[in-house]
Amino acid sequence: MNTAKTATKENAVAYLMELLQNQETKENFILEFYIFWVENVTIRLRDFQNVLASGSVNKWWLQELAKHEEHFREIAASYPEITGKDKDQFYCTIVNKMMSRFPKALLDQAQKRESKPQLTKVAGKRIEYSIINQN
Repeated sequence: MNTAKTATKENAVAYLMELLQNQETKENFILEFYIFWVENVTIRLRDFQNVLASGSVNKWWLQELAKHEEHFREIAASYPEITGKDKDQFYCTIVNKMMSRFPKALLDQAQKRESKPQLTKVAGKRIEYSIINQN
């Protein structure tokens, strides 16, 4: 997890432009964008891993991205003269709005710590206790 990429609006747009230019396919760009987003909505490595692997968070994120891309297409259709890097910059500016959106309930669910019961014997007696794995 790269904490040096904490998103500010300008830095995030510049980073997205760099991603867009460096990725060979749109799928690679979307994956890298998703990872960047997850890095910015989590603090701990374990939370990053849990959120990144969460199907419900990923589904929400892809639906939101589709909404932003549709919004981009609607606006871009009104300005056919915008092409090339200008169009890419405009796209990154529109989808950058994703960086300030997050589903709190889904993130909380994905980051939820599970308490695992443990057994130990002390002086021949079994004692059960819970351990919360915190990383």
